[in-house]
Amino acid sequence: MNQLKWAVFLLGFFGGISFGGIAVLDVQKDEAFLKNMRMSGLLVSSGYTYSFIRGSRYITDGSDYQAVQNAFQKWTSANSYLWAVEVPSKGNFTPGRRNGRNEIAWISPTEKESNPWKNVLNLPDTILAVVKVWVESATNRVIERDLYFNDVTVSWRTGSDGDEGGFWVERVALHEIGHLFGLRDVYNPGQKGWEGWMGEGNELLTMYGYSSRWDETAAVHPVESAALAFVYFSVPEPRSMPVFALAAAMFFIPRRR
Repeated sequence: MNQLKWAVFLLGFFGGISFGGIAVLDVQKDEAFLKNMRMSGLLVSSGYTYSFIRGSRYITDGSDYQAVQNAFQKWTSANSYLWAVEVPSKGNFTPGRRNGRNEIAWISPTEKESNPWKNVLNLPDTILAVVKVWVESATNRVIERDLYFNDVTVSWRTGSDGDEGGFWVERVALHEIGHLFGLRDVYNPGQKGWEGWMGEGNELLTMYGYSSRWDETAAVHPVESAALAFVYFSVPEPRSMPVFALAAAMFFIPRRR
């Protein structure tokens, strides 16, 4: 049996600045930036089959799911080789465990565990959302990708429901879906995680590693679409990749919350 390894890709938050409403079309990056935005060495499928497991406790009208679906649609519309399909959920769900299915869930307090985000997933309270991937060590194939939203110490909102001071679901989902399809975070000088190739002005990109409560920017930038081309056209993709790839939302399937 091939050995597995896993990795987590995060989006954190800060409190004081909003980038919502700023035009992003003037961002320009060189080829080195585009190449370095990909998750180095990982073989990621350009398709994603996923199931919604549970929504946010702050949103009851289903618009949290719809916001995630809208985010998937923006990535697949901007990049014709990407696809995402929702399928009904099945089997047991345990956050942080591999089960052979790609799953999307808000991680909320339960009767048994008041903070599963910290105590089960071992994640800081300041992290908004994560993508956890399982990788086959022998081939570096990504064989499972889950998306979790912090519903313990973070509140959420959409255009029709949620906490007034919550984070904009579609903005955060758009960033995390970029990870699902093989892109990494970018930062600005002076921030943890910044590397020289990143340059500056990255707060205008979807893959910028921080967000604010007031940021409603939700658009795939041409720079990020170009970076995805290096993910899928520079690294050969194994033909044996399971068809159960990443996350998206083209089919609307009745589900229980």
